[in-house]
Amino acid sequence: MATLKTTGKPTQRPSGTEPPVRISRFQFLAPIARPTLAPAAWVAFLGLVAVLLYGFVQERLFLQTLWHPEGWHRMTAFAGLYILGAAIAFYFKRELFLPGLVACALFYTLRTVGAGPVAAMAFVACAATAIGDMALRRFGLRRESLPRAEAAVLSFLTGMGFIVFVVSLTSHFGVNYAALYGVALAVPLWMNRGIFAAYLPWPRTTPQRPLGTWLYLAMAALGFVLFAHLLLAIKPEAGFDALVMHLVVPSHMAIHHVWPFDVHRFIWAVAPMGGDWAYTPAYLLGGEFGSRLMNWLFLCAIVTSLYCLLRRRLPRPLSVFCVALFASSPIVALVTGSLFIENVLGAFIIGAALAIDRLRRTRGPYVLFCACVLLGSAAAAKIGALPYVLPLAIFAFFPSLASQKLKKSGAALTWRHRFVFAALLIILGAWPYCYAWKATGNPFYPFMNSVFRSPQAPPVAYAPPSANVNPISHLPATWKSPYGILFRTHEYLESQDGAAGFQYLFLFPMCIPAIFWGRRSIGLRAAACAAILGCGLILRSQPSLRYIYPGLPLAAAAGFAALSPIRRISPALARALIALFAVLLPLNVYFFASAGWEHRTFLLNTLLDENQTDEYVESMIPGRRMVQYLNLRRPGQPAWFLGPPQIAGLIGIPYLSNWYQPWFAEEVDSAKTSDELLAIVKKHGLRNFVVPLKFPRIPNPQVIRDFLAECTVSEWTVGSVALLRLRDDLRGSVVFVAPDNKRSWSEWQSNGIVKPGESPGDMQVSVVNTMVRKVLVNQGQDYEYSMEASCPVPGTALRLQINWHDAAGRFIGTSLEPRQCDEGWRTYSMHPVLPPAAHSGVVIVGGHGDKPVIVRRVVLRF
Repeated sequence: MATLKTTGKPTQRPSGTEPPVRISRFQFLAPIARPTLAPAAWVAFLGLVAVLLYGFVQERLFLQTLWHPEGWHRMTAFAGLYILGAAIAFYFKRELFLPGLVACALFYTLRTVGAGPVAAMAFVACAATAIGDMALRRFGLRRESLPRAEAAVLSFLTGMGFIVFVVSLTSHFGVNYAALYGVALAVPLWMNRGIFAAYLPWPRTTPQRPLGTWLYLAMAALGFVLFAHLLLAIKPEAGFDALVMHLVVPSHMAIHHVWPFDVHRFIWAVAPMGGDWAYTPAYLLGGEFGSRLMNWLFLCAIVTSLYCLLRRRLPRPLSVFCVALFASSPIVALVTGSLFIENVLGAFIIGAALAIDRLRRTRGPYVLFCACVLLGSAAAAKIGALPYVLPLAIFAFFPSLASQKLKKSGAALTWRHRFVFAALLIILGAWPYCYAWKATGNPFYPFMNSVFRSPQAPPVAYAPPSANVNPISHLPATWKSPYGILFRTHEYLESQDGAAGFQYLFLFPMCIPAIFWGRRSIGLRAAACAAILGCGLILRSQPSLRYIYPGLPLAAAAGFAALSPIRRISPALARALIALFAVLLPLNVYFFASAGWEHRTFLLNTLLDENQTDEYVESMIPGRRMVQYLNLRRPGQPAWFLGPPQIAGLIGIPYLSNWYQPWFAEEVDSAKTSDELLAIVKKHGLRNFVVPLKFPRIPNPQVIRDFLAECTVSEWTVGSVALLRLRDDLRGSVVFVAPDNKRSWSEWQSNGIVKPGESPGDMQVSVVNTMVRKVLVNQGQDYEYSMEASCPVPGTALRLQINWHDAAGRFIGTSLEPRQCDEGWRTYSMHPVLPPAAHSGVVIVGGHGDKPVIVRRVVLRF
């Protein structure tokens, strides 16, 4: 055949020849002849469909009791109202659907949690985007060169990576105040205030094409799923892990302004906590719901990153629909409806894959810089991130696995950049492990103590599960498979069956071809390798569905992108897959409640009943009401939680007799009688005991029962939890009593002119004439300072005051409570809260004005 020459004029083709067929990359279901692949693909598809049907029938998934009746009514009502609103917008004005949806979500959120949490979440997000945008533009990012959504999500995640690192450093010092965080985040936001014009979706001046039907339906599906997750996120926190760990960290920072890296208080105190540091700024500025909204925002970051990856290979409607299918998984509802850190970790990892995929298109070093920041931040968030971080880092750094364009860009992306960015990744990712190694001798503490042999290793009986022990080794070999994860999910998660998301039965096999794709698909190759390798290693060591969650967005990216070659191999097969996915999306939504018991009631309809939140807390999580009571009536006092450890927000030190505090658990287990347990209780200064009415399964239950019956009295009951108080005659030791034997104040010093009273031992004090005494104090003790006094002049006030000093004698704070004083003799007391570094205290006996106060007796005890 004659060669066709390229000229400026139309080329004359020889007769009998057909013009070449040009196939657009985004032309939907364009056929490509693959006579050998199509039958094999159909066989694989039909086989997986058979497995899907067999799993539903064999495991009887529809016979489970998933929803609470009231929760199912709320879900159906929400779905009906949503579909009605979407249908009205579809027939009248499609362009108003998204603004209307955002307005409804914002109104409901403001009505439920108030403006503070919403403003805190928006403020932290904008500040993070400003920080990330400045850093990426420093290394060559041009906003106009990227789609707006991609530039925004990469800037946000990069900024959050730096914020997480800074908070992890400042957590060692008592400087974590809301005002300081507000000023610190406002500075970069003011410096880079141009991001508002660059990233916010302002109305465009140029006319837009009306939304197509398929795109509108896909956007409606995605909006429904994200709105449902938002409704779960604005409920009070009820998750086990959050109330004992992930909400404890930011609440402790808000109360004490420093995090005690004390493994004897919490065994996980030095573990990587990047996700918790990501929630801390929003918690300080907006409280609990500020941090929960940040968790939902990280889900939006995952969704956006996944869409950007898919949009390069698939049509827009199909990309949006695939993202909606990913977000509809019940496991997504679990980690979004409770304050887990998997959304933070998943956002960093999928964001790094998005940056790596950009390596094949650009010569700027900002993409490698972004990938290193996100990978380092992911490694600092959780030990389980390492199986995902290492494969992605290999694809980011090794030119042989990168695109050809990257090899030719030495002038822009030099080896100096690679070394600097690698050092940045190591610094961001290795910092928590280095500190844990220094503090405990084990960089992965409390895990792998058999390898690193930490001197602070907990008792063996209360150690957490070792990475070398497979908790499901007792299960039949059949269930150690994707089938078991999908259809016998209760063996891989504290949930019901079907909580994983049924689309992954197809997506993980669809990831395998992505490993062998060309260099132009470096991001998808990296995502497929990281998903398969990371999920495989984690299921091999710690088989938990929640631990493999960060790999699910990677598997979704590589698996859904496989629709592009599949539609060329067999258009009918691609249509069949899309039709099946369209069935699986509402099926996933129906199984929302399978992921966690706290989601069975779905939303809290606070628009119609404002008391619904209080009823939910008292019935579902009464321990949270107990924490509020203790903070109000016993501020700073420690408490022993014998039931569910719902300890988030407690001002005092919580005690748990489980593996979270193995040393205390070992002490409790060693007690053989109630008297021995009483001695342990006095040693730790415990006076408050939060006990469920239905006695829990704990070690040494009979001794604990005898102790509670003999040594405590009931004080308050809420829901299924009771607060017991140690009997007053069994209180702890006395530090001092003054005056000694009613005659002498010999160990006290007087400031000003302190006159004796009419009776022996009485002293007359005022605001300027005081008696002081220095005492040594111990951290973890609950002290009571009491004063027996009388005020002969009406309207007089006395002052209960202790000034705290550290080991070097520096003043670090004060505990002061003025009290109105009567003419008769009365005892006034307070329970001071010790600052974290308190070593000694100066007890001050004085008045709160110029009028005299007669003091008869002063006691400090614990």
